Amino acid sequence: MKLELIEKQCLPILFYCIECMNLKNDQLTELNVWVNSIYRKFFHYNKWESVRECKYFLGRMDVFNLYKFRKLLFLKKLFNSNDPLMTNLANYLKFTPEYVTSTNISNISVSLNTSVNQLKRIYIDNFA
Repeated sequence: MKLELIEKQCLPILFYCIECMNLKNDQLTELNVWVNSIYRKFFHYNKWESVRECKYFLGRMDVFNLYKFRKLLFLKKLFNSNDPLMTNLANYLKFTPEYVTSTNISNISVSLNTSVNQLKRIYIDNFA
């Protein structure tokens, strides 16, 4: 119940428009440490214990994959937009390094036609 409350109330504020930013690896690491500390507190893990398996079995992603996942969903919405300006922006963004890293997950190329649930499963399985 507490975890769901945090995920519904706090994380959306923390991750608001994160897909529009180009965060550095150390910034993502800092966010990941913060999110991991929530899991440690709720599930009584020690500071030195990994919460990776706990997150996996709960169907949650780490911040790194969540960041890439949200970027990919953002691009997917741009490509599927009826607005020609947004479509042109999507075509421009298609050639940026952020797009390439978002669509290449462990040498798996995902398309923008993939459903949101399938994308989420790919990212979660990549995380494990």
